[in-house]
Amino acid sequence: MIGANHTRVPSDPNHRSTIGRPGKLPAGARGFLLGALGAASLAMVWTAFAAPILPEQRIPHPFRSLAHLKKVRIGVAQVSGEMRLLGINAAEVRRVWRKPLEQAGLKVIDESDEADVPMLQLKAMGLTDPEVKDGHAYLLYLTLHQPVHLPRLEERLTLPTYQDIKFGIEEDAMIRRVVHRKLEQIIMDFVQRMRLASAGAP
Repeated sequence: MIGANHTRVPSDPNHRSTIGRPGKLPAGARGFLLGALGAASLAMVWTAFAAPILPEQRIPHPFRSLAHLKKVRIGVAQVSGEMRLLGINAAEVRRVWRKPLEQAGLKVIDESDEADVPMLQLKAMGLTDPEVKDGHAYLLYLTLHQPVHLPRLEERLTLPTYQDIKFGIEEDAMIRRVVHRKLEQIIMDFVQRMRLASAGAP
């Protein structure tokens, strides 16, 4: 899975992981939340890539489709109620993402303008369970959708060519901070991979 990971925030000395911590989330609860997140991740990936995509040999490395991007749109396809309570919404996503994208040399245009411009699209999901005290699962799913020419069909289709997923479980005291850090991390990872792809592409 391109770019998928489950990372924490090790640089924060006050960050105390919920996973594996005695007295917080029992193994069964952790398993339930992670299982639900896993199912959601698979559903998102399957939905994104159910359409025909370029043959693998046309993409020399996983980030090839990011090379030489000039413009992008920012779209927010789905934000769950739990994530909205944490301050994740369309306006916040655009605010956080715009600066690093523009610093990387990309022009960020309005979502409704220039339909052929590649779109960065986010889905953000949160999950809680009444039986799991102080436990919050989160998932951020980023895709890049752009027009692709399919010689076999002699047709241009808009397809997802890149994806990244950040997910995990946090306790009440940390969930807001961690989710907002992941929102920043997922776009910074995109920028770094775009630069690598552009440097290695003709």
